[in-house]
Amino acid sequence: MDSYFNLHGLILLSFISICQMTIQAQGKTIEAKDALFASKVITTHTIGHAVEIKTKIKDAQNLYLTVSDAGDSYACDWANWAYPRLIGANGKETKLTDLNWKSAKTSWGKVNLNKNCGGGSLKINDKAIKYGIGTHANSVIHYELPKNHKFIEFRSLAGIDNGGSNQKGGTASSMVFIVSDRPIDMPKLSRSQQKLPDVDHFPTDEFVLQEGLEVKLWAKSPLFYNPTNIDIDY
Repeated sequence: MDSYFNLHGLILLSFISICQMTIQAQGKTIEAKDALFASKVITTHTIGHAVEIKTKIKDAQNLYLTVSDAGDSYACDWANWAYPRLIGANGKETKLTDLNWKSAKTSWGKVNLNKNCGGGSLKINDKAIKYGIGTHANSVIHYELPKNHKFIEFRSLAGIDNGGSNQKGGTASSMVFIVSDRPIDMPKLSRSQQKLPDVDHFPTDEFVLQEGLEVKLWAKSPLFYNPTNIDIDY
């Protein structure tokens, strides 16, 4: 099913998506390289369409689960945090899904407990997931951990939900999973993944224009990317 949006609609969608990430990232942000865990780009070519996560969280007060679109648009980027759990010093496991998140944002669909972002069953590489969190890139889920907790490790299987991998022959799904104790600088991460210059706007003097045309900066915060580079799930 094809979807059509005029240019103004595309700019508005881009603005809303970026604003959501900016609001979520209030407070001091960090780069992905400083996160507790950051995966390589996960695609349907990745074994099992997923990555196993084990990362230390001792003394962490916050847990941020971030899914990035890997810089190539968020089309078909249905993502699952499967079997997310907190490991205590005594080895006892606590399901993260037994805790309430403080906030949860996604660029498409909904963040759901035990369902994918479209409301269907969680499934990675055709394998059913008994419990977890379904979302869609770009996404940030924030948990405040209990005070004086004894958790020392976070574990999860993070991967592509079948809702995304079953679209377009599985070629459109790609994402990066990040676990951190502080919010990720999403605009900087996106610029890095798209190999864009680390500036808050694209220099106007670098545009190649026909005679009689000019480019003027009309907005630079939040950062606007090319509004035509937006794909829509269906």
